[in-house]
Amino acid sequence: PPAAQSYLSVPAIISACEITGAQAIHPGYGFLSENASFVQIVEDHEITFIGPSAEHIRIMGDKITAKETMRNLGVPCVPGSDGGVPTLDEARAVAAGVGSPVILKALPDLEEGRRRLELARLFGLTYLSPRAERELAVFLDHLPEVKKFLRRGGPLGLLRLKSAPKGVRGLFLGELFLFRGRESVREVPGGGLCGGLYSGGFAGRPLALLYAALEHARRAGGGLIPFEPFTYHVLGDLYADWGDLGAALWAYTQAREGTRQPADLLNSLGLIYRSLGFLDEAEKNLREALELSPEDPLIHYNLGEVLAAKGEPEALSHFRRAYELSGRRALFAEALARELFRCGDLAEARAVLEGLSGRSLTGQALFGEILYRLGDFAGAFEVLREVSLAREAPARALAYLALLYRHYKGEPEAAEVLAREALRRGGREVAELLREAETLWN
Repeated sequence: PPAAQSYLSVPAIISACEITGAQAIHPGYGFLSENASFVQIVEDHEITFIGPSAEHIRIMGDKITAKETMRNLGVPCVPGSDGGVPTLDEARAVAAGVGSPVILKALPDLEEGRRRLELARLFGLTYLSPRAERELAVFLDHLPEVKKFLRRGGPLGLLRLKSAPKGVRGLFLGELFLFRGRESVREVPGGGLCGGLYSGGFAGRPLALLYAALEHARRAGGGLIPFEPFTYHVLGDLYADWGDLGAALWAYTQAREGTRQPADLLNSLGLIYRSLGFLDEAEKNLREALELSPEDPLIHYNLGEVLAAKGEPEALSHFRRAYELSGRRALFAEALARELFRCGDLAEARAVLEGLSGRSLTGQALFGEILYRLGDFAGAFEVLREVSLAREAPARALAYLALLYRHYKGEPEAAEVLAREALRRGGREVAELLREAETLWN
């Protein structure tokens, strides 16, 4: 998988360790090898990090602290300020004493990072993704009050309200009201309440379980819903949406005995295992889901994706079934066309995509490549030129358009510009594609 989903994904790395039982992580070089927050998370999960401690990385990662440490140890240092330089005038004074050239280094907001990590832990997350931070921003804004409130223990309630209720003691957090005890709910005026309750007795972080109960109530159309075993399923969905696959896997596993939607749960587990690269486990869960819900196009589609990743010919039959059951929706049509293309059936792949409304950018690029391979250069040129106007145009689409500009349109200058951009985006894969295509044209 791409680096962002593997080497740079803290949840994916920690999840892989927990699933495989790995006891140590060797960082290699680059990626997260010098990331103190990552090392701290590894240490918190009682996994050995083969390298410096989080504290040592923090010391050497902060220029001021590193320089002070080196001086205390008698190590010669490059001339510069003794610490942070808060004003422009002070910076100029230091620069005048040091001489040119001068390097300015911005200081990281370590306190803000610590607060985010604390909030992540309160919700049982490995880290705080951008989406999680947006959705939980109100808790981050009131973090000291929330922590103090939770330290008292006891049953908890969380309501979604426009204003703080009168006569009820609690903590008002934007449109959320955090309070203590089941009895207080009866004193909240007005009907149409939407809230979650948590009284303890379940594994997990109390605030996360309480928030999941609130989300459970929202999905149920309102009311006051206490945390129950099925709510782990809801919590797993939240964790998955927030990008923490390890936490999602844990929550979904907890929900196995209490879910009311077993096929959906198994499908979600299959997706998590697939994202983590455990294709056999993904296939196992998706086949179980399909036994429970054989007419669900999404399960057929997800199983097809796993089997395609494993190189299994059976993938095509599941993509085809998903396409038929869905009423030929674009998502499933594009997946079927992609697999048909991979299997060499270009004519049927073209038939599936031709006339399909709502094709995605990727689907358009695939359609253009199919037309190119079938020799319909006029059609391919029109489709791929439209694709090239998008900022996220795939590298392969730009490469094929470059070939068409050079050999079909006879415009080498435009071809050269597109080829350079295609190579920048696609690297070695595009270079090989262009080399093979040029050989065929010649």
